[in-house]
Amino acid sequence: MEQPQRPFTPYNAPIKDAKLLPMQAPAQMFGRNRELGSGHVALKAGTAIMLYGPAGIGKTAVAAVLAAAYTVQHPGGVLWFNMTEDDSDLLLARVGRAYGVNALTTTQSQEDPADQISVIRALLERNRPLIVLDGLTDVESVRDFARSAGAGIPMIITNEAQAAGPWTPIPLKPLATADSVSMLRTLSGLKDTAYTQDLEGLARVLEGDPLALSLTARHMAADDVPPAELLVNYLAAVPPGAAMADPQQTIISVIYKKLPPAIQGIFLMLGVTFGGGASAELVSDLSNVPATVVAPVMRQMVIRGLAHESVTYGQLSFTLHQSIQVFARRTLDTSGRLQAVENRAMQAVLAYTIRHARSETAEHDRLAAEIDNIMGAAAYATSTGQEQVVRQFLHAIGQESGDFVTLRGFQPELAQLRKLLLLLVRTEQPSSGALKSMSLLQPTRSTQTMVATLPPEPVAEAEPAPADLPDTQSASPVDILDEPPPAPISEPEPAATPKPESVTDPEPVAEQPSIPEPTVSFEMEVTPPPQSTKPVPTQELTPVEELPELHSEITELDLLDNPHLAEPTVVSSVLTPARPLDIPAEVTQTPTMYSIGTLQGKISEAQADNDQKAQARYLEMLGDAYTGEGDAPRAVEAYSRAVEASRGGENWQAIGLLMGKLGNAYLDAGRTQEATMMLEQALTIFRRERRTDYEARILGTLGSAYGEARNWPKAQEYHEQALYLARERGDRLDEATQLGNLAYIRELQNAREGAVTYYRQALHLAYQLKNDSMRGDFAFQLGRLLLDEGRTVRQAERLLTDADMLIPGDNEIERLLKRARKRLEHLTGGGVTIPSAVGNEQYAADAYTAAAH
Repeated sequence: MEQPQRPFTPYNAPIKDAKLLPMQAPAQMFGRNRELGSGHVALKAGTAIMLYGPAGIGKTAVAAVLAAAYTVQHPGGVLWFNMTEDDSDLLLARVGRAYGVNALTTTQSQEDPADQISVIRALLERNRPLIVLDGLTDVESVRDFARSAGAGIPMIITNEAQAAGPWTPIPLKPLATADSVSMLRTLSGLKDTAYTQDLEGLARVLEGDPLALSLTARHMAADDVPPAELLVNYLAAVPPGAAMADPQQTIISVIYKKLPPAIQGIFLMLGVTFGGGASAELVSDLSNVPATVVAPVMRQMVIRGLAHESVTYGQLSFTLHQSIQVFARRTLDTSGRLQAVENRAMQAVLAYTIRHARSETAEHDRLAAEIDNIMGAAAYATSTGQEQVVRQFLHAIGQESGDFVTLRGFQPELAQLRKLLLLLVRTEQPSSGALKSMSLLQPTRSTQTMVATLPPEPVAEAEPAPADLPDTQSASPVDILDEPPPAPISEPEPAATPKPESVTDPEPVAEQPSIPEPTVSFEMEVTPPPQSTKPVPTQELTPVEELPELHSEITELDLLDNPHLAEPTVVSSVLTPARPLDIPAEVTQTPTMYSIGTLQGKISEAQADNDQKAQARYLEMLGDAYTGEGDAPRAVEAYSRAVEASRGGENWQAIGLLMGKLGNAYLDAGRTQEATMMLEQALTIFRRERRTDYEARILGTLGSAYGEARNWPKAQEYHEQALYLARERGDRLDEATQLGNLAYIRELQNAREGAVTYYRQALHLAYQLKNDSMRGDFAFQLGRLLLDEGRTVRQAERLLTDADMLIPGDNEIERLLKRARKRLEHLTGGGVTIPSAVGNEQYAADAYTAAAH
């Protein structure tokens, strides 16, 4: 029943790279060692676990850590499904669709459930994936699946309440005070013991709630807020007379009020998305923010923990935690704007769907990426009686998109759209009971009452039914699909911009912020599916000129130039150092006289003798050999086994060194998530062992790992820590290395002056060390950066001349040196006065002396 090879990735396909998981595993977990240990043992045995506890307790984070570990150890990868109370048939169909077996998604396939279960069971047994069922689960359906098709397959189910079933229940409870303080200290970067008392005070009021603790720590780090000030702000946000504050909602309220108004508007819009999040393109449609600005704006929310970033079909996607959605919807509901904003969100999803309803693979990817929002928007249209909207969704998905449904296996979704339309065709307004029986009618993942800052605007009314509407008693799905294209939604009249309103919270949960002046426009033209034109660009739907307020606010925020947010400009330099000299001397290849074949034999002998110590030693040597050959994947496997073999010993320094090697191998293999996790563990060991020499260089490697992941703030933080330790130990070589790394990071952040300053300091140390290789490299980097400035072109020419002498025969240096001389000749020939250059050694020393003072 498997489908032929297709030039696309099936929807919810097995994830074999931890970086592609929809939820990234935290670099460090706090207070969850027992739960992680229990879960790991159960999954290794091929059984299911249920992680249960209230929203925000960390269920998805624990699942992500276990899933990331599974991708390292098992080739079957992870099937991660975000659930919306899926029934048994849909769950089976989703598994089949993930493997390209789309025959299971048809109505005919469900006529013989035993055959369907048999096929799915065979697929799962052959591939042995880890299945993660996260979100709103229908426990009875999941129980049936786990006992039939999923029996013997490792599985993680998340649920708010404990439920009986063929799984091991693992409760998640609030963190202990010590773990809470550790989490706050680590995520905020406040290592100074002077903050201990204030951090303990925050830990107590947050009651060990992991989500609240994470948001608090990230807020302190992102906005440089001292814990004492934040504690005062938190207590001030608790409604007077409230018996108990909700830590999550209170801290979200505090953070929300600190966001710029432009970002507040986008935050609230994202809170009403029907799938709990959206791709960058759909965020642009929702908010009318230009697509080029979406990623920098959204990363303001990501660094504060308000949103999670992932990649879906090659596109950035952003999701909100359920509790954050609750806050956003409550804020909108309190101001009386929830329905209007939901309606606009529905229109934005419809415009997106129509734009991508084509027969090309790339367009199908876009539709698949937003299928949850498409279905949720159609369900919302049904619940509000907007028949024409449902018709347009059905027409776009069922006809205009070509073979999208059959090729990608979305027959269940198409059938659901037909059911939604039949509800509207057969009754003027579906009853609330009918709506509640259909899980897809829930507009968000949360079932709680859930808010945005937008001008109130009338809900678009549905067009009258066309004259050729089929008989309401005999309408069939085929009749509906065979109808001509539906008429477009009538465009709502623009509403006058209201004055800011003061909002009060009717519940004793958290003080609700005032609604800012509207900064996001929602005017959007929704047209019927075009017949023979290209997709309408987002910018044509939402031109920047219509958004003067938002555009000016974003300009004032300097988002496009913010080094912490903007996408970096890749530097075109053949000599730019990626990770020079970051690894401790011991964390490199150990010379060995043994061949790879001999080492494999010795490993087998050690296993037969149950000699863990010898196994670890020979596995480490094998990893060194593979590293020397540039075979990073095999090096990762060897080092991983060496770490496992060493865990029972007491030589923590040796274990830390092994972890450092494994982290570096992960980095060489392009697996930055695993690299950072392993290096963080090595760092913890070296700090405990007080080995500041190893700690400093592991810090440098961590900086490089975060740099490769484009997490510039973290990369800079770790390189700065490594620089501090290098100076404290008087290690000039490591100091020069870290200065070079910091220069590189600053350059990628478009901070040219900072990069020049760091390179000059590094060059000074290269002179002192008499290290010609480093001296030539840093001289080249400086010459390259100074070349395009008229006032520094002489200095650039002198630096490049020095680099050419120290690194002869380098084409890039020779090319830039010729360019510098030609530019110098052109400027002086035109009568331009150019400042003289100083000696390169003096030029470098001046910067180092200035930094010291």
